[in-house]
Amino acid sequence: MEISLYDTNGKATMYIADDGETVYSWDGYAKCYIIDEAIYGWRGKHLGWFSQGFVCDLDGCSIGYTKDVSPRILFTESTKWTKKTQWTKSQRRMAQIKPFFKTTESHLSLAEYLGSDSP
Repeated sequence: MEISLYDTNGKATMYIADDGETVYSWDGYAKCYIIDEAIYGWRGKHLGWFSQGFVCDLDGCSIGYTKDVSPRILFTESTKWTKKTQWTKSQRRMAQIKPFFKTTESHLSLAEYLGSDSP
């Protein structure tokens, strides 16, 4: 089952595919993936964390949420585009130490942040 990820404005912009690992943008491009709660860009850069429905940057600030934990009123999801062919993943770099998660939200865009290390 796909899991929609909402940005801090309540708009669904990314989603986790049925494999439970690959994160796609709403327009169908694979942008990053999740291994043991760590989020990695397609080129192997450690981007942040996905834990208990929260997407957090490396500082522990929230940049996105699942429907179940979102503190915002959520917009209706638009139709997703068909998934595009994935690029080959680069070797992962070592994950940073998991920070204490904060209650503050990041000023970064969920889609831009999670897509920052993709081809």
